[in-house]
Amino acid sequence: MKKEQHTAHSTQFEQLKKTTLHIRPFFKVFIPFLYYQACLCIISPNSKIKRYISQAIWALFGLVISNNAMSALSAVTVKKIHGTSPYLTFDGGATHADSVSPLLSVTLPGNKIITVSNDSSSMENPLVLDKLSATFADIKTLVPHGNYPEVLADKVIDDNGYWKDDDGDTLHRVNSSKLKIKWENIEGQDITDYVKHHANSLLNGCDAPYKLTLEIGDMSIETEYGIPSQGGHFTGGRHTYFIYPKVDKPKFCYAKPNLEFDFHSGKIPYDGAISSINAGNGEWNKHRGFYAYNPANPGANFPTTGSHNLFFYLSVAGMKAQEFINTNGDTISKGGVTLKLHRENSSPTGLVKITLTGPSLENPGAFTPSTFYWRDESNQPLYSFKLERWYVAKKGGGAGGYQNAVAFCNNFNGGGYRIIKVLDFTNGRASKVNWQIGIVEPFYLRKISYKTNGYWMGGLLSEWGRMTQLYYKDSDWEYFRVGDPAWGDSRAAYWTSDDQNRWRYNYVVEANTGGIGDRDHSDQDYRVACVTP
Repeated sequence: MKKEQHTAHSTQFEQLKKTTLHIRPFFKVFIPFLYYQACLCIISPNSKIKRYISQAIWALFGLVISNNAMSALSAVTVKKIHGTSPYLTFDGGATHADSVSPLLSVTLPGNKIITVSNDSSSMENPLVLDKLSATFADIKTLVPHGNYPEVLADKVIDDNGYWKDDDGDTLHRVNSSKLKIKWENIEGQDITDYVKHHANSLLNGCDAPYKLTLEIGDMSIETEYGIPSQGGHFTGGRHTYFIYPKVDKPKFCYAKPNLEFDFHSGKIPYDGAISSINAGNGEWNKHRGFYAYNPANPGANFPTTGSHNLFFYLSVAGMKAQEFINTNGDTISKGGVTLKLHRENSSPTGLVKITLTGPSLENPGAFTPSTFYWRDESNQPLYSFKLERWYVAKKGGGAGGYQNAVAFCNNFNGGGYRIIKVLDFTNGRASKVNWQIGIVEPFYLRKISYKTNGYWMGGLLSEWGRMTQLYYKDSDWEYFRVGDPAWGDSRAAYWTSDDQNRWRYNYVVEANTGGIGDRDHSDQDYRVACVTP
């Protein structure tokens, strides 16, 4: 505490006075000591005896001096020294900080510092980096990459000189708070550990905007010695930055239909690039759908199959959804099918919902295989696909037996449609009922359909997933109880034209998992779906 000047002088005088009192005994000893030394020289001419007597007197003299010195030292340190409190500062001591928010700042490429107070980023309006091909290492915080996901707050403060004590005391690290960091991609997946171990990996527009969250708990600072030893108490805080890499031109990310079901992907760890999260078949991501894209072959892209009111989401990095729609139109019609486009977000990575409308039970019509193209604002190809087959499902219950199912499809729209084959639905195998043509057992693999040996491998289920109104709400694919306990409740199964090599038995396919079975032609409960061509 600061004293008035005259009080300080009085205190110093009192201390000097006490010190003098303690030194007086020194003179009482020192004067006789000189006298005895002189006498010694006179009465003891023997130099050896004189040396012994002299050493004894010197030892006694030293003991007296030591005791008096300690008394004097005690006299001047009886009272503790009061100084100033330690404090936070982020400008070298010029000002005292009243908040820990500067600890939550982030530095972007080009040494661009973004603080809590000047950040207004969001999913729709993220911080766009100036550097092309930026890495995670280019984005710096007070949590070093090697220390992810947290570091002790007082270590950060001490190591960076963010505190001061004008009395020169040492910071006491009480480890009372932590500075934490968390990275998330656009899907909300926690990728902090990935960033920690792959700091030199490139940021990916298909994963962005990234969410970078910094958080610090309540804290205080204190010194090891000194009075007072504690500075102020600071309330913790939390802030999220939305970060987007520089994208030189728009690019396709993925096309996402219903993600259910996916029986073959297993647990696939995040590795930072959309092109390497897959199910082992090189084109499917269990979190995002189909990411394979062949610009030179639209028929190799999703989807090759369609049905009324099925929909998928198209993701494009570096182009907002509304920009995509403005460039390509909100409807596109070809071959009896119309695509309706709807903006799903306002992020720089645009997400567009694309709904297919065409021939249905209520509105029969013809279909012609057609190719659809989308372009970016520079008129460069962005995505394309070719619809090869169109499906119509009969609603309202079972077909009333296999023969009625066949007749329904042959007569639909005056002709041109047929009852589906197993491979028009699924690419799965079923050894129990001797169906061996598929590529996986027993349910479908999510994969774009392709032709082999003149027939299609896979179809509606392997591309679009679980085919019921639980997901595709306005479609023709109803969700109902079959009535056969062997199939369980709330399942949907359809006749196929593939016979089982047993008299009056044909294969049936269940529209949730793609499970394959067989049934007698007389079974009334199984449904009918038609396809063209």
